[in-house]
Amino acid sequence: MNFEKMIDYRIGRKIKKYRKELELTQEQFCDKFELEISIDKFRLSSFENGRRHKKKNPHFLTEDLVDFFSNKMGISKKDFLFGNSEEITDLTKLIILNIFMNGSIQTTDLREEAREQNPIFDLEASDDEFFRLSYLNFDPYDREEEQYRKIASSVYLNIGKKTFEKGKLEEQRKTIANKLESYDPFFFNTNSSKSYQMTMDGTEQFTEQSSLILRSLFGDFKFASNFLDRVDNLENYSFGRLKLRDTSRTEFFLDDYLEKKGNLSAVMIDWKEVSYRKFINAFNEYYKLYSNNFYYFLDEHLFSKSMKELSNSSVNEIFRGRAFTELLNDIYFLDEFTEDRMLGHNYTRAQIQKFTLIKKDSEKLLRKEIVLPYKVKRSPDECYDLSLDDSHHEEYNLSKYLYDFENMTVLYENRDNEDYKNFGTGLHLPEYFNIKPIK
Repeated sequence: MNFEKMIDYRIGRKIKKYRKELELTQEQFCDKFELEISIDKFRLSSFENGRRHKKKNPHFLTEDLVDFFSNKMGISKKDFLFGNSEEITDLTKLIILNIFMNGSIQTTDLREEAREQNPIFDLEASDDEFFRLSYLNFDPYDREEEQYRKIASSVYLNIGKKTFEKGKLEEQRKTIANKLESYDPFFFNTNSSKSYQMTMDGTEQFTEQSSLILRSLFGDFKFASNFLDRVDNLENYSFGRLKLRDTSRTEFFLDDYLEKKGNLSAVMIDWKEVSYRKFINAFNEYYKLYSNNFYYFLDEHLFSKSMKELSNSSVNEIFRGRAFTELLNDIYFLDEFTEDRMLGHNYTRAQIQKFTLIKKDSEKLLRKEIVLPYKVKRSPDECYDLSLDDSHHEEYNLSKYLYDFENMTVLYENRDNEDYKNFGTGLHLPEYFNIKPIK
């Protein structure tokens, strides 16, 4: 985590905002306060742009400058460095997200060049990216959102064509941006995106911590079921009554989950595509439940420090350390036994068990001459020897039990949903047991 770059950027924006509120140029600002603090317009410009110089300002701001700016703004040093309650909320979310993403570099298309992923939607992204992601983030089954989805789709599909009306582009961007921002002003936000961009340093150093955050997010059933269904579709083949692993993949969620590797976060945010808002809801619920826990920890270990003490190495050590890891473990333990979140965790455990059986079957049926991942494009049955399958399909086994558990959990979660009142789903259980209704 490049904490220095991110906090410098946020403080710099605050200094610039204050100067502009005084309606002063950089030179006028320096002249006005020359008797109080030694600063010239070049140094002020560096501060406003969040730039450190190893020789001139290695810690960005001296204690004298921190005192000067906080006194002039009429706020505490803590508020100046880290922000008011709203700004501290945003800062905390940025930190948790960076730990969660853990330098995740996986892209939507595995053939693309790997690059670190930013989990926040930049409303000032390029036209192609903005309208593509906007189209994917509007619900096609929601009447209110349908009109915005059509606008985004029309622009995205016609950019570059001779018939494209460029004059309407900015107006359409603004309309869509306002709608997206109304869903969540933190995740659909340019400044949040830029702040997060500053934290990105390309390192993977929060493996266990990232995994623990994910495990707690699974307390949100809608996020858990959507994500695990996507994982199932991405990673596994269906052979009639049997499921086996996709032989072309280099990473599998199950291995990441069990070994706490914490490097599939890009998949979890769905690359800000169709399921992105489900992740946002899950993350916000998680933060809402445990915001006090995070605040008390950060207040003790971060917000009480001076600029000189907040080097990247010391900050990263805090979040890799035992105290923070234990905090995440305690949160996960509490989350598993929170009534409203038990369903998501129970469902997740069953899915993890299902993936474990798929892994076991895949290893057993893999042809001896095949080494995974198999780079040459061949059909799955050329990689697996299905004649080695010795499972008894006529028996009610663990795989069928987990299938039934999955479907019954979905039905239970949607018990008040009218669309599920007459929903029929396949269950193996009635084929093997004589089940009578209880009067």
